[in-house]
Amino acid sequence: MEAKVMEAETAREASAATNAKDMGTMPMIVNNEEMKRLEEEGVVVRVEEEPRCVSPLHVVEQGDVGVGRARSIMQTVGESQRKKNIPSSERLASTSSTTSRGQRGWDVLDKKLHIILDYHKASNYPILDKDSAIQELRKNALLSADQTQRDILASSIGNDTHNFYRKLKLEAFCTKKMKIGERKDDGGKVVCNPEAVKEDCTLMSLGLNNQVQFDQEIYNATGRKCDYLAADMDPQNMNTYRIFAGMQAHVHTGKIPDNLTIAHIMEVEFKKELEILKIDIEGGEHTGLEPFLKEYYVCQILIEIHGLPADHLNMLQKIARFGFRIFNIEPNKMCSRCCEYSMINELCMPQFETVPLAIIIPRNLTVV
Repeated sequence: MEAKVMEAETAREASAATNAKDMGTMPMIVNNEEMKRLEEEGVVVRVEEEPRCVSPLHVVEQGDVGVGRARSIMQTVGESQRKKNIPSSERLASTSSTTSRGQRGWDVLDKKLHIILDYHKASNYPILDKDSAIQELRKNALLSADQTQRDILASSIGNDTHNFYRKLKLEAFCTKKMKIGERKDDGGKVVCNPEAVKEDCTLMSLGLNNQVQFDQEIYNATGRKCDYLAADMDPQNMNTYRIFAGMQAHVHTGKIPDNLTIAHIMEVEFKKELEILKIDIEGGEHTGLEPFLKEYYVCQILIEIHGLPADHLNMLQKIARFGFRIFNIEPNKMCSRCCEYSMINELCMPQFETVPLAIIIPRNLTVV
């Protein structure tokens, strides 16, 4: 069976470098000459020996199956496991290998992969077969990925956030983006195909400030069927609580992560995963999000990141190492050091009709 898979992937394997960029692994992205040039420009690059957390796609491509086939396999099984309500701890999901839950996932990876090979035929993204414009978009993204990553690293130095935003590119193409919660003083959030959430869905909104337009709209856009969890550092007014009561939402109070963690909310609500996580907690995302992603499964993250370009890059890298890709970027018009990012888990892309482009957030490289 594996021999047939490898034969089918001959054309892809001939362009292994391109595939490696697409899969998010970039061991050769900065060669000696490029490293020297960057250092002459004042950019010091460190190549980490191992990322703190990697996507399962990265693990699979180190094995004995073609990378294109591996991508299709992982995305197919990710969706089928979600539909069958397989516990997140048992999925081939993006999780930390340092946790017991993550370790179980890596330990059974090889066994599960061979089972999948026996039961699934090759099935790449149907959208790519039908839309030549998307094919061209993806091709161009792959060809320019190396230069884009170098530009991002260089622009992350200093205080010019707008230049940093301009250097960023989308890593995934969502076919059905929707703007949610837009107000005069806030651009809202961009979500991918909210109607595609599964039946037993859970949504979470962190950071309220008595502004509930987003919460009402996302609840309606997802069919008013999802369990809704919300939190803010301060108690909300009675009107806010009344609106959330109509949504049968549970509202928590506490500053994340100082006296309330996202994991604690999940524990007391007996939840294991989220379809959509909106997070706008005025800088608390830098320390509050990563521990949560090590333990729980999330499909989409809508996050406002605060700080200098280096702070943005650092936060984006933390999220990317768990298998997330950017599908929308929108600088905040009211805050020059704030930017809205919408990111999607690689394993949720088929469910939300999203096409992978190229990895542009350097997962294993940092500027020091």
